[in-house]
Amino acid sequence: IASTQANVNHLGHPSGTQVDTSREFYPAGQGTGAVNEIVPAGKLVKQIVEQAEQILRALGNKK
Repeated sequence: IASTQANVNHLGHPSGTQVDTSREFYPAGQGTGAVNEIVPAGKLVKQIVEQAEQILRALGNKK
């Protein structure tokens, strides 16, 4: 709330909203707080594919 009142948080504002980039608020804590480990891209893709396959198999069994 304080960042909005200080006019330095414009998340959700329309494209083209004029902002002072030297003062603008850029939240990152929500995303960085969710990072538990650094995973190589190939391993990450493999994990995503495996999870997708599990979900598809589970959905296929719900007939």
